[in-house]
Amino acid sequence: MTGERPSTALPDRRWGPRILGFWGGCRVWVFAAIFLLLSLAASWSKAENDFGLVQPLVTMEQLLWVSGRQIGSVDTFRIPLITATPRGTLLAFAEARKMSSSDEGAKFIALRRSMDQGIKMSGNSGSHGRAASSCVAMGRWSGTESSVSSAMIMVPPGATEVGSAASPTVSPSRKMISILMNASYDACDTLRPRDVTFDPELVDPVVAAGAVVTSSGIVFFSNPAHPEFRVNLTLRWSFSNGTSWRKETVQLWPGPSGYSSLATLEGSMDGEEQAPQLYVLYEKGRNHYTESISVAKISVYGTL
Repeated sequence: MTGERPSTALPDRRWGPRILGFWGGCRVWVFAAIFLLLSLAASWSKAENDFGLVQPLVTMEQLLWVSGRQIGSVDTFRIPLITATPRGTLLAFAEARKMSSSDEGAKFIALRRSMDQGIKMSGNSGSHGRAASSCVAMGRWSGTESSVSSAMIMVPPGATEVGSAASPTVSPSRKMISILMNASYDACDTLRPRDVTFDPELVDPVVAAGAVVTSSGIVFFSNPAHPEFRVNLTLRWSFSNGTSWRKETVQLWPGPSGYSSLATLEGSMDGEEQAPQLYVLYEKGRNHYTESISVAKISVYGTL
């Protein structure tokens, strides 16, 4: 005769997803808020640390194009543009004006490329065309100086996307040239008139200025810093989204200089973490700014 085993049945339990109560839900939101605040604090701390390291130093410079029919029977190279691909390749562009320095006439887009952080630039290549203006890579354009005469990238407070146009504008007193900036908050799908601002601190003789923003929020700006003449190409930077500028500057070239363009290389290169590098492609000359186009490599932290 066998006795019955004591019952091992579990008490009735409803199996299924467990619903958090009010206080459980609150705890989740509190933890999420704390995590977000800590992340923001870490990001801000990193930016502040990065700002303290900024000490731009020119470490290399080389001529990429020389006017005067010395390269491919091209009369004049103008309108420099430079950008960097996500894999760290530098692409430098210029308008090759075949017959004269005029905005009108036959021209093609010249290209030089570097895959070693600007140490070695590949030979010239390009596509031919007769357009009176050009549009290359960066969403920046060129044409006659009576049209849009400058383009730059800025980060105004609250902007979720970066991108703006800027053109030198004569003030009502006609004694000062300042930069007119139009910020875009939607990746340049729209440029609202109410976002237009003037920056009298950025003195300019009417050229295409250059600007770029690093991943940590440093805004770099380049132009011939002179109210009348295209001379004194100067690099400036801002830690406040371009609303104010540091008193320190770097003079890249005291002589004739014109349009300029900026690009940065940051992060890991060839599997190794690298300090950020800034590249300035600009029109440069001894007697006239159209004589050549040069690229300067700048260590943002001042390290070699």
